[in-house]
Amino acid sequence: MMALLMVTEALIYVCFAVLMGHSILGLVPADRRPAFRVPNGLLLASALGIGILSFGPVLRILLFFSQNGNFPFANVVLDSRPGMVWLITFVASVLYVVFLAMSEGDSSKRTSILSLAGVVILIVMTSFSGHVASTAPVIGVIAQSMHITSMAAWAGILLIMAWFARNKANWSAFLSWYTPFSIGSMILLTAAGLILMQYTVPEYWNSWLLPYGEALLLKHLLYAGVLTIAAVNAFLLKKGMFPSWLRAESIVIGLIFLVTGFMGQSSPPLDVSETVQSQGVSPLFSALYQGIWQPAMSVQVELTTSSLFWLGITAVLAICQYLVLRERKSAFLYALLVCGIVLSLFMTIMLAIVPS
Repeated sequence: MMALLMVTEALIYVCFAVLMGHSILGLVPADRRPAFRVPNGLLLASALGIGILSFGPVLRILLFFSQNGNFPFANVVLDSRPGMVWLITFVASVLYVVFLAMSEGDSSKRTSILSLAGVVILIVMTSFSGHVASTAPVIGVIAQSMHITSMAAWAGILLIMAWFARNKANWSAFLSWYTPFSIGSMILLTAAGLILMQYTVPEYWNSWLLPYGEALLLKHLLYAGVLTIAAVNAFLLKKGMFPSWLRAESIVIGLIFLVTGFMGQSSPPLDVSETVQSQGVSPLFSALYQGIWQPAMSVQVELTTSSLFWLGITAVLAICQYLVLRERKSAFLYALLVCGIVLSLFMTIMLAIVPS
C-alpha cells in the first residue's frame, strides 16, 4: 500500500507540473518558444487527478481504523483536518476541470492567467496536508506552497517542451528567458526546501539513520544530478540535440518525484535518537552496519575503505559521463550515468558514516 501511495503522490507533482507549465507557456509570445500542443484530455486528467490523488492522507487514516474493523469514511472526511483539506481540494479540482473544459481552444492571455491562478490555488490547498503544516501552519503552508510552485514552474515548462513541442524553432529565444527563469525557480525551490528542513529534519546528518533522512539525501543527490543535465541543456548543447536531452532531464525529475512521494508517506525524524530508540534504524542502515548503532550515538562522516571503493566507482562513472557528453552520445545514456553517479555517491556517504 505504501508503494501505491508513494506513486500517487509522485503523480500529483506531475499533474501540477503539466498544468503549471502549460499555463506559463500560454503567457509567452509565440516567437519566444517552440510551438507546442498539450492534449486537452491530459490537462483535464491532470486537474482531476490532483483532486483524486490527494486522497492519500485520508486513505492512510481510513486504513488505520480499518485494522479494528471500522471504516468511518464520513467521519474522517468531515471531522478531520486531512479529510476537510482533501474535500476542499477535490471540489476545487472539479471546478478547475470545468474551467479547462469551457476554455478549450482559447489561447488568450486572460485564460492562461486564470489557469495559472487555479493551479496556484490547488497547490496551496494540498500544502495544508504537508508534514510541516501540522506543526507550523503558517510557515508550513507558505514554504510548502513556494516549494511546489517553484518546482512545478521549472519542471513543468521543461516537461511540456520535452514531450509536446512540435518543432525546434525559436530554441535560442526560448533559452534566453527560460534559463534565468529556471535558475530563479531553483533558488526559490532550494530556499523553501531549507525552511522545510528546519521543521522536518533539524538533525540532517543524524537523519541518515532513518528512511526519511536517507530518502532526503537521495533526493538532494538526484537534484544535483538534474542540475548537471540542466546546465548541459542550457549552455553546452545546440538546438539539434532537442528534445532528447530535455526528455532525459525529465526522467531524472520523475525519479525525484518518486523519492519525494516516499518521503510524503514517511514520518519526519524530529528527534532522531528518540525515533531510533522506538523504531530502530532503517533496514538499509541495519544491513550495512549489522546493528552496531546505539540511540545515543550521532553521525560523523569519514572516508573508509568501503566508501573509497564507491568513490572510485563514482569517478569512473563521471569519466564515462564526460565521454558521452563530448561525443554527443545518447542523452538517455547520460541520464543513466547520472543515476549511477547518484547511487554510488549515496553509497559513498552511507558507508562513510562512523559513530561518535
